[in-house]
Amino acid sequence: MRRILIGLAWALVALPAWAQVDPNAAATYLKTCVTMYNNGNTSPETLAACDKAIATNPTNGDAYFVKASTLFANGKLINNKWVVSPDTVAALNQYLSLFPGGAHVSDAKQMLDALK
Repeated sequence: MRRILIGLAWALVALPAWAQVDPNAAATYLKTCVTMYNNGNTSPETLAACDKAIATNPTNGDAYFVKASTLFANGKLINNKWVVSPDTVAALNQYLSLFPGGAHVSDAKQMLDALK
């Protein structure tokens, strides 16, 4: 288990460095952002990796979905309403416009409904 955690920590540090010279940088940044999010990391670093994935490939809907999911997770309950950054809704809508039949459409719509 320790080796896996060390390997994961190394990958999270090394992947962004590889992306700077990788012709497929968008995929590398997306892997970083997905890996961080899937490991429960909803920090600004995860958002930065998603933003880099989006900047290098603005048509990658998965980057928008993971960004929105990260932002959604960072929301706060205020007066019985889940309040998130406006960027959350924009990222969800961008995902839905890019992939109207995508794998995360149901999740994206549920998040949007929860914000009404």
